[in-house]
Amino acid sequence: MRAFFVVLVCGCLLGAEAPEGLKPGASLAQVAQAQQAWARHLGQRAKRRVQILHGVEVELALVPPGEFLMGSPEAENKENGSELPHEVTLGKAWYAGTCEVTQGQWEAVMGNNPSRFKKEEADNLKFPVENVSHSDCLVFIEKLRGLTGLPFRLPTEAEWEYAARAGTTTAFPWGETLNGTEANCQGGKPYGTLETGPSVGKPCRVQSYGGNGLGLFDTAGNVFEWCADWYGKYDPTQRVDPQGPKTGKYRVVRGGSWGSPGHLCRSGRRVFNDPASTGSSIGIGLRLALDVPEKAAQVGPVEVSRLLVLGNSVTQHGPLKSVQWEHNWGMAASGADKDFAHLLRGHLAKASGGVVELRVKNSADFERNMAGYDLVSALKEELAFEPTVIVVALGRNAKAPGSVDEKLAYRLAFARLLKSLQEQSKVRVVVRSEFWAEPAKEAEVRQACEAAGVLYVDIGAPAGDGANLGSAERKFEHAGVGGHPGDKGMEVIAERLWEGMRKGWAGQKP
Repeated sequence: MRAFFVVLVCGCLLGAEAPEGLKPGASLAQVAQAQQAWARHLGQRAKRRVQILHGVEVELALVPPGEFLMGSPEAENKENGSELPHEVTLGKAWYAGTCEVTQGQWEAVMGNNPSRFKKEEADNLKFPVENVSHSDCLVFIEKLRGLTGLPFRLPTEAEWEYAARAGTTTAFPWGETLNGTEANCQGGKPYGTLETGPSVGKPCRVQSYGGNGLGLFDTAGNVFEWCADWYGKYDPTQRVDPQGPKTGKYRVVRGGSWGSPGHLCRSGRRVFNDPASTGSSIGIGLRLALDVPEKAAQVGPVEVSRLLVLGNSVTQHGPLKSVQWEHNWGMAASGADKDFAHLLRGHLAKASGGVVELRVKNSADFERNMAGYDLVSALKEELAFEPTVIVVALGRNAKAPGSVDEKLAYRLAFARLLKSLQEQSKVRVVVRSEFWAEPAKEAEVRQACEAAGVLYVDIGAPAGDGANLGSAERKFEHAGVGGHPGDKGMEVIAERLWEGMRKGWAGQKP
């Protein structure tokens, strides 16, 4: 099996220099080394964070390819007909969510929280979502793909068990026993020991217990997790990247929950459920999988794989009761996928035919304190994202310069911002004019861009046409919100910005 695995990786991935994958019985050090080696080999990070909406992110860990013995030995499960041990090879790396999807993440995407054990906003990013069906999860993932532009999915059953084991061959990542001390389960019904332990009786915060060698938490207990596969007997002919049966009645569920006895939380344990069932009494949630992009997304000479948009309320605005705004995207758009940042990401993805990841940051503080804005501190996370394209859409909240000195100060502030952004490697900076007419400001910004060699795109002040305002589409309690771009206005911004970028990049060198 080992020889076959080496041929598979070398032949199907990135050539003869590809690192070795994980093997059964790997030590914690070997697991960490394989994870880091594959991250370097693929030009990816071992751990990454993906923004869903501003302030809501999902953390993922790279799972290297490898081989393992899928299923359970007879000593673990004497009635193991459905868990028959068999050798499996996973031929490519992928990302797994370090934690189960939380209530806050689900709500950011779906706009609701179906959990039986609901948490308030302050805690909903820390507790897993449950009471969701397999069908619900597929809708969630489809919407998540639209928001992030990334190919999220459910893990296959083989991927789930391989990632949960993280190189181990024992019943659990930590060993052979469970009594509620090592994971959130029904401690009164332990496995591998006669000593009973605690029972929380409900979901707990994610990462309340230790993680496995890959940095994944709660693979045993807390909430069950849906997998992509239909449930059925293992097919011994599916030895490489098995996908399970093509059809079926039930979907696979893995990992156990807060109410499960210890034996149901084993890494090899198989459970199934109706895909329409939410499993409200047992607690079913999900863990995300994400494929590694095979190549960088390019538009002509420009890599557009990671897009960062820095702007004001037109770009992103979180809930603000004083103006009756309850959302967390570009103000006055009807949904996150309708604001200009997400629409622009769509233009870039379509033009490149690749995967374009988006991060958005409300940087209105720059507009209010241009001379003292600390870019390194304020944009630490955004620059760590290593964007390949940065779109700057700022200026509205700044005072219009009047005197010669004020104009010079305004221009120099933008010049400092552009210089700092340009110092990031492999980045193209694009500056976009405002939604409203701001001639005095834009004249200085344009000069700063010319001096820095930065592409400036004049979108023509779309606010001059009332049809582009949010108030033309829906009723807003606050006139200021309604004066922001509605869905049509956002489309105009995105289209004019994209057209300016396309033309501006034409003929440039990589």
